[in-house]
Amino acid sequence: MNISMDAILNYLSLAPAGGVSNAIIYSIFLYLIFILALITLFLMPDKNLVPTLLTGAVLMAAVLAKLVTAGANVGGFRPEQFGMLIVNVIPFLCPFLVAGMTRTRKRTNPVPPLAILTGLLGGVYMFIYGFFVMRWFVGG
Repeated sequence: MNISMDAILNYLSLAPAGGVSNAIIYSIFLYLIFILALITLFLMPDKNLVPTLLTGAVLMAAVLAKLVTAGANVGGFRPEQFGMLIVNVIPFLCPFLVAGMTRTRKRTNPVPPLAILTGLLGGVYMFIYGFFVMRWFVGG
């Protein structure tokens, strides 16, 4: 496999060449989801293995979604197929599970509000992507 640095920078840019139309909107949402999930991961208290793994799944799903929307040839994932639906559901569902499962001794833990915000952004992204790219509500 021969991947150049220019191709990597193209896939990670805000407006990649060769991706889905209006990829800049999806890129902004995915970068926000990734940054919020990364902050959530760093602020996670100790002894929270399952919420940490769920947050890691959100990070991986955001990277995979960014690569697919940028036009990368990822095996088994195309912008309009079922695999992308699952990849888009993970940033919507998992942060809410993280917010509910995080155990802490402090009363004011910043993880649940950050996780809920990440889940809301993931939901908005999933429905925008589903409406415009996967065409969920278009008849015919």
